[in-house]
Amino acid sequence: MKYILSILLLTLGSTLNFAQTDSLKVIVFLSETCPICKSTTPELRKLHDEFASKGVEFMGVFPSQTATNTSIRKAFAEKYKLPFLLTDDPLQTLTNQLSAQITPEVFVINKKNNQLIYRGLIDNSYIRVGKRRSITTEFHLRNALEQFFAGNLEQIKSTEAVGCIIQK
Repeated sequence: MKYILSILLLTLGSTLNFAQTDSLKVIVFLSETCPICKSTTPELRKLHDEFASKGVEFMGVFPSQTATNTSIRKAFAEKYKLPFLLTDDPLQTLTNQLSAQITPEVFVINKKNNQLIYRGLIDNSYIRVGKRRSITTEFHLRNALEQFFAGNLEQIKSTEAVGCIIQK
């Protein structure tokens, strides 16, 4: 499994032209119709604002098999004030390379060695689709980024994403 993941990430690295720096790429799979995607955008904005200065690159991917209309994606970015690149993946190439299943689902990759650092939830604001917590108590993506920069890679745990299923 580790070998397969390495091959996928090497392919991903060449697809995304990762620089050889010790920094991170955050890839978040989004859907303009998923209520959980919409509700997590404030946290994504905060994380981008805080970590972009540390060289963390954020990218939103819309894995719809029918290409998201550019104006719809632009409207999504404007409405939710997302300051990072949003792109379509209508052939689901990146979706399949990372085995993304859910929107929103986050992948954090070390750009230096194309190693997957974290995969899963942005936070625990939802128990399941349609069931939101009254208080968000765990900020998984924030924790993964902080642990990476603190050098505590063993403290980073993957989580099971909760959201809307990506149609394949």
